[in-house]
Amino acid sequence: MAGYGNISATSYMVQPYGPADIVKIISNDESLTSDKLYTGDTDNKIYIPIYLKSFRVIGCVDSGSDLTIIHLSVFMKIFRNMNILNLSPIQYIHSFSDHKIKVRGVFPACIRLNKGHPGISVSTYVIDDIPNVPPVLLGNDMLKLGMVTLSYTGATNAPLPEIIFKYPSYHQCEVYFEPAKLLYTCDTVCNLAPFEVQDVEFILPKAAPVIRTDHILITSQEWDTVSIIPSRSDLEYIEKFNRYVATGRVANLSDRTIKCHIRGKYELVNDYNAINVNNDNRGRLSKALVNYPWARE
Repeated sequence: MAGYGNISATSYMVQPYGPADIVKIISNDESLTSDKLYTGDTDNKIYIPIYLKSFRVIGCVDSGSDLTIIHLSVFMKIFRNMNILNLSPIQYIHSFSDHKIKVRGVFPACIRLNKGHPGISVSTYVIDDIPNVPPVLLGNDMLKLGMVTLSYTGATNAPLPEIIFKYPSYHQCEVYFEPAKLLYTCDTVCNLAPFEVQDVEFILPKAAPVIRTDHILITSQEWDTVSIIPSRSDLEYIEKFNRYVATGRVANLSDRTIKCHIRGKYELVNDYNAINVNNDNRGRLSKALVNYPWARE
């Protein structure tokens, strides 16, 4: 448990455990899959993993955008230096809803498609963060430079996108086709004895917009039979499954054993002040509660 101000993360639901459609998370990596949790939505967008410097980043592919764009917060986490930005010839970008978005600058980003890829130099525009918008947008300019083929394959009733770069070398991307509304969710399966509190692993979607240095807060929407205790966690990337996992705490508030699938929601809390709850920190906790009092009914 940590002391935070202005927290608004919630979870979606608690579901009964079922045999076929439930994510399995086993700490010894015997099974860690949840593809069925993130399909079947008509609002799916196309995401691919890229590398900026040594950071694995998720980019949203949008052939309808002329520019490649990155949010300021992500830029600072990776490059940490505004001085590398050049003056942008474009001062503002207009969104589909005709909102003006400030452009902070432009720089030549070397975007690699995997760790051994030679990279593609793309003029990338840094903009102020926009809520509920992919933090990295790979536009048509990058697709042209990479001589990209974008097509759909698979079953006619459930086609899946396929992206192939032909320059500077041939590369078929791993594509994540997921709805944006699920990118900030996380899932776990747990078996809880009566009134048991347990630390469990939560799995994030493959297209989760996070990097390895992020810290997240996992929470529940409301107290129910099984609830998530607000949990701050760092991230661990499981390369075998192309997913990040985090640690959260769940509690069974009933007097019966429950086996269930829990879907929570997370938010980035890199700039939050976390305070461990122990006797040594009583003074800091008291001050934090004065500055950020708990909400009351």
